[in-house]
Amino acid sequence: MTSSAWRAMTAADLAAVSRIAAVVHPDFPEDDAVFAERRELCPNGCRVLVHGDDLAGYVVSHPWMAGCCPPLNALLGALPDTADTFYIHDLALLPVARGSGAASAIVDHLRATARDAGFHRLGLVAVSRLSHAAVRQPFCHRDIAPIICIMPRLSGPAGGGPHPSPKGSVPMSHFSLADLEAIVARRASAPASESYTAASLGKGAAYCARKFGEEAIEAIIAATEDDRKGLIAESADVLFHLLVVWRARGISLDEVMAELERRTSQSGHAEKASRPGASGPSTS
Repeated sequence: MTSSAWRAMTAADLAAVSRIAAVVHPDFPEDDAVFAERRELCPNGCRVLVHGDDLAGYVVSHPWMAGCCPPLNALLGALPDTADTFYIHDLALLPVARGSGAASAIVDHLRATARDAGFHRLGLVAVSRLSHAAVRQPFCHRDIAPIICIMPRLSGPAGGGPHPSPKGSVPMSHFSLADLEAIVARRASAPASESYTAASLGKGAAYCARKFGEEAIEAIIAATEDDRKGLIAESADVLFHLLVVWRARGISLDEVMAELERRTSQSGHAEKASRPGASGPSTS
């Protein structure tokens, strides 16, 4: 069995890092200059996975601000002085390294790095469901509070001037259900061995529905326990799995939005009364 080990990223690794990024995140390209700058800004947060004689993964992380994502494919210029979170900007593993425990190992390492630097929050910027799922288990339920946000797709070369403060960050509100539907559709056509979405759909609509139900129950638990952060995270899972169920049953977001538009064009009582088989309002 080929052994794997994480080590510090060097300048000589940058070309290989870019090649891995192109394989793992083809829809979210970042220029070589971005990787080089992140390494210079936070060398202890940038590491590569050596698998045999080759590199099979990398991680890019650095201090940032909670509640906003570092911009994708943009130079930062400097890290913010008011950083309160240690962010995993990118964690990518080639298929050969997945399932080896490499993701868990590096997240544990970064958790220790964050703690040693005085941070009490570890954040993950997930550009795809794959990267979210890859670290979800080791990322949760530990002593440092996790924050997971989803980065919307951006394009264009890095630049536009440096971003020395969080004002250059991407607001989460820019990501829509339409974006999520497009990601689900794209991942559905990928090989099941590389895509969580494709693997789920391959198991059938009933399986997808059960997964949706499991996530809904987790959201209910978070809500009843007044776990605000947990409810936000579980709500994201609910929305994702709902769109997977729609995909499995051939339902589009447009169809659901059209139904919502129809329902909201009249009062709730009138809408319920118009449903097939609905009885009139009770007079008792």
